[in-house]
Amino acid sequence: MKKLFFIIPIITLLALTGCFNKNAQPKPLEENASTTDQSAFATTTPNDFYGDAKIFGSKKLGWEIKFNEPYNKIDCPDCIGGVHLLFGPLKPEPTPDATTSAEAPAYALDFAQADSVNNEIAILKANVTMPGTITQKKIGNFDVLTWKDGGECENRMLEVFGAKYNLIMSSLGCSTTEKDDFNYFENTVKSIKKLN
Repeated sequence: MKKLFFIIPIITLLALTGCFNKNAQPKPLEENASTTDQSAFATTTPNDFYGDAKIFGSKKLGWEIKFNEPYNKIDCPDCIGGVHLLFGPLKPEPTPDATTSAEAPAYALDFAQADSVNNEIAILKANVTMPGTITQKKIGNFDVLTWKDGGECENRMLEVFGAKYNLIMSSLGCSTTEKDDFNYFENTVKSIKKLN
């Protein structure tokens, strides 16, 4: 559950510090990887990442993800794999200065240590504010959990279970609808594949 409480503050912090810029263009992975501090990666290295502006892959993390729009890779030393991904359509984001506006991808993706579906359900039921929203399903060959967690803006979450690491997709809160969030997450799951 520690991962859930870590993801939400990162999203909020990035949005409030103005890390997003409506004119910023995501760079392909090859350009981003060379500027990354290799010591920040706990479980993988930048050289393990591959892809382009719409594909993210890591053999060590065990996933390849194809996105519909270009995504942003943010170095995150405290995150598994050392990265935090922002993906999806651009949405308006609050900024510290009310006179300016910014746009950021609507969704975030992080990696978590692999765990069983039953263990994860038990952890979520004990810790989330809306345990009645936890749903288990299959999307393609993947076991998936979805849930909502309350706060000033409700967060929607989807977790995909993998052999090495799980994927956790989350909304950025108020800027999207529940239906849009879960539809987008599920369509993204259909584009991913496990890597051995």
